[in-house]
Formats: sequence, structure tokens, C-alpha cells
Amino acid sequence: MACSVADSSIGVKFRVARAESPLVDTSPDLDAPPAQDAPDDRAHLEVVGGVVRVARGPGAGPAELSWAAGDVRVTLFGEPVEGTTCRVLPTAPLRVEPVRTEPRNRYVVQVSRDRMEATLRVVPEPGTARTIVEADAAPRLRLTVVEERLEPADPDLAAAMAELQRAGVVHGIDQAAVRAAIVPGAAEAVVAVGTEPFEGRNGYLEPLVDFAAMRTVGVLADTPLLRRVRKRDGIAGRDVTGRELTVPVARDVRIRPGSGVSVDDQGIMAVATVDGSPHMDSEGSVEVRHELVLEVVDAVSGDIAFNGSVRVEGDVGEARRVVARDQLVVEGNVDRARLESGGSMRVDGSIMSSVLRAGGERAVAATIADRVLELPRTLGTVSAQARQLRDVVTAAGKDMSHALSVQLVLEGKQRGVLPDLLSVAQDLREAGPAHTEAADRAARWHRMLATAANIALTPDQFVAILTEIGALAADVKRAIEEPADLVVSYMQASEAEATGEVTLVGKGIFNSRIVAWNGLVARQYDAVLRGGSILSHGRVHVREVGSPAGAKTHVQLGKGASLEADHAHAGTVVSGPGYTHRFVADRANVKVDFDSGGSMNVESLAA
Repeated sequence: MACSVADSSIGVKFRVARAESPLVDTSPDLDAPPAQDAPDDRAHLEVVGGVVRVARGPGAGPAELSWAAGDVRVTLFGEPVEGTTCRVLPTAPLRVEPVRTEPRNRYVVQVSRDRMEATLRVVPEPGTARTIVEADAAPRLRLTVVEERLEPADPDLAAAMAELQRAGVVHGIDQAAVRAAIVPGAAEAVVAVGTEPFEGRNGYLEPLVDFAAMRTVGVLADTPLLRRVRKRDGIAGRDVTGRELTVPVARDVRIRPGSGVSVDDQGIMAVATVDGSPHMDSEGSVEVRHELVLEVVDAVSGDIAFNGSVRVEGDVGEARRVVARDQLVVEGNVDRARLESGGSMRVDGSIMSSVLRAGGERAVAATIADRVLELPRTLGTVSAQARQLRDVVTAAGKDMSHALSVQLVLEGKQRGVLPDLLSVAQDLREAGPAHTEAADRAARWHRMLATAANIALTPDQFVAILTEIGALAADVKRAIEEPADLVVSYMQASEAEATGEVTLVGKGIFNSRIVAWNGLVARQYDAVLRGGSILSHGRVHVREVGSPAGAKTHVQLGKGASLEADHAHAGTVVSGPGYTHRFVADRANVKVDFDSGGSMNVESLAA
């Protein structure tokens, strides 16, 4: 394009654009000799030392200058020239400057859509240095430019940080990552990460027992039932642009203890204070009902084993078993069933071909008491020592399982536990078929603890064993220290044992085997003890003992026990320590006891 500035002396128009800044002045050299080969009277242009000069003196015609786009900046009359050609008079102020592109590093910052991450990539952009090639004077001169590639300097940390700030990235910047990203040749890298919000957690109640499953089984006193897990407040996050990411407010809960339950001072743990059935509702109310009430015990209900008291409003059906850790009351009949209670027992209806035991078997309890009563405390010590052992191993930078630590303690500091458990299992097995289940349970405890490491015994399994052994210890202690009474109305072809007193409130006991540690007393006048046997360590008082038909009735009295009966039938045998007396005829007003020397005294009248 031609220039747009008019010169009246030559009538030529030049187009120029206003310069943003002054350029280096290139004034014509008036002393330069004119080119001898110029075909016309025009001015000549030349390049000397990289500078464009206008040759010829005033009055010469215009010379033509051309150049490649982008190579140079041309200024005429102080104004930048557009295009790639221009006509120049000798007197025109012409300035030609090679275009130089400075090298630079471009810092590209990308922020993720969720604004939780920002990346940085450095893009090197080389520059170009240009030099005008020397050229002889000519009326038409096209500039030749030589280019040189300019490499940018190494990226700058301060420039990268400034670019991050311009992109709005102000939070979570990792300067080490920024330094790594600006190393020449490095790939795009994550240099800023927002802070994720930390979700809070509402407080909740954590059941420590299966309430549904334990409802008809019951829990023992001191059993942890429920734990309150406190709320955990959330922590707000922040994205890389500094915007806060809020979290919901956490809510707390509390335990509402009912009967049979206590809660610690901090309201964290609910513990049973009695044996019984645990109940909990959705509002956090928890209670333990000591007594389990059943309509009947039959094939539908199945056998009952309850940690607490049991009351059956109806009958206990054939082949059923009812075990109550505390008291047991049956308001109906018992037929070919087995009843066991840790406390007193009462059966209002008839008892047929059944086995009853109130308070456990005292003789067996006394046999194993010396080993059983200390086991719960000893196992508690095992747990504490196992914990200490694991802490020592952990402090040494190693790991030890719960199971291995328990086994090592049992084989070391507490090596008497396993032999005691084995001997308890053997004693229970030798006590007879009635104790097979208890013997199997003790053998299982021994087997699990002896092979703790091999079976990877868990803390929950250890606690379960400790709980069961604690229950056995409590039962043994109660059997020898807290007598449990048995109240019956009518019993036929059955077995019964009470660590306390057996009380007859009905017709009597027929062809049965009775063990009454504190004696047997009939509260109804016409109650009888007919057929079978009774072993008593207390007073036996009944209106009639023995059978008119001659069925053998054996009364065995322990030391200090006695027998009182209004009538004893012929064939009745009374025995005691070292003595036996058989009534060969019916006798009235019978009284049998022992004097201070241990001799048996028998008093009676003719019937």
C-alpha cells in the first residue's frame, strides 16, 4: 500500500498510521555520492550497517521501498506506515526498524469445574531477532531480513505464582508442586487442591447386644447394653478459589435409662443392673425386665433358657426344658419336662415324670467351687496382661494379634487357667448325664483358649467366654451360699433337688427321688411322701411317709437332720450316717433324729 501523507512538492500521497512510540531516526546521508548507474532521476535507497538510507540530493524523484510483512516497522514523517511498500523522497524522514519478538514463558492455569483442583502448564514461546541485510543503492529496494531464534529464559516461580493469582487460585497452593511444574520440559501438573469438607456425623446409639435375640434369653447384670457414640462436628472445606464449602450441622443423641439399667456419669454406656430381658425403643429408652412371662412352654415356644426370672402362666409341655437363672414359677402342670432355676422354684400344678432342680446341684457346685470362683477374676487379669504385651510389641515397631497375646499369657504368667478348666469339665462329666451340657461348655472354653492363636480368637469371643464363666461362677456361689427353695403341690415319678427347703402345699410326692438340702416340710395336713427316696440335710416333716401297698420309701438323713411323721408305713427305711432303721410295722407319731454323739434316735408309737 502507498503512504497516505501528501507532499505538495511532489504531489505524492502516502498512507501512514499514527505511531504509538518514536522509532530510531534514520536521516538521509546528503553527502553520499549518487549512484552512477541510476536509470532515472529518482532517489536511491541502500542499507548500510543495517540502516536504510536515502541517497541523492533534494529534487530527486521518489524511491520505492518494499519489505515482507512483519519483518520491519517503517515510520515516515513520524507516523508508522501500513502495508509492505512505500515511496520515499530524499528529504523524507524515514525510519526502518527490524521487528523483534521477545521470547517468553506462558503460564497456563486450568481450574477444574468443581474448583477443587488447579493445574499449571508452562508453554515456552521462543522469540525472533531480525537484522536487515546490507544492500547497495537502488531506486527500488526490497529489504532482506535475517532471523535468529531466541529461546526464553527458565520459568520463574514468582511469575507462576502471579499467574495463579490472576486466575483466582488463592487456596491450597502447593509451592513444591509449582516448582516441579516450572522445570523445563515438565508436564502439566496439579499445583493446588481445595480442602474437602469433612462431613460431620450425627450421634447415634450403638447396641452392644442383640436386643431381639436376647429378649427370651436375657442378659446378666453388669452386661453393657448400649453405647452412645457422640456426634462429630463437620469441618467446612474450601475450594482453590477460596470459596467456603459448608457442611450440615451434626445432631447428638442421649440414652434414656429405664428400670434395670444404669448409665455412667458421661451418659456414654448403659449397663444392666439386673439379670433379665433387654428392651430398647427408637427414642433411646432402654430397660431390663427381670421377669420373662410366658403363656405356655410348648413345641411352638421351644425350650427356654433365660438370664432372669421366668413365670409360665400355663403348662410346660412334654420334653420341654425351662432354665431360669433366678426364680421360676409355673402356674400350670409340668409333664415329662425339665425345670432348672438358680433361685427358688414353685410349681402350682401337677408334676409328672419330670426333673426339677432349684438352685443348682449343691454337691457338684461344692466340688468345683475352688477352681471356678476365681476364674472370672483370673481371666480379667489375662485380658489386661495380653493388652500390656501387645503394647510392648507395638512400641517395638511390630504387630501382635489379640489371639496370640492371650495364648502367650495363658502359657506363661497364667498357666494354671487351662488345667483348672479341664479339670472342671472332667468333674462335671463324672457327675452324671445331667451335667453333660455344662461339661461340654467347660471343654469348649478350654479348647478355644488353648488354641487361641490357631483359631484367631477375637476380643468378642474372649468376652463371651468370660461372660459364660462368670455366670457359672455366680451359679456355683449361689448354690453353696444362697439356698433356693422348691414349692410343689403334687409330684409323681419325678426327680427334684433344692439347695434350700422343699415345701409341700398339696397332696404330696409319689414314687419320686428328692434331694432337700434344708429339709422338707408339708404345709398341708394330709400331704404324704409315698414311695421313692428323699435325701435331706434338714428336718423332714410330713403327715404320712411310706406306702400302704408296701412300695419302698427311703428317707436318708444327713448329719443333724431329722424326720417327723404322724404315720410311717411298714417297709419305710430311714438311714443316717452309720445307721439304718426299717419300720417292719406301721407306726404313729414317728420321730427320728441324732444325739450329740451322732447316734440315731427312733421314737414311735404303735399305729
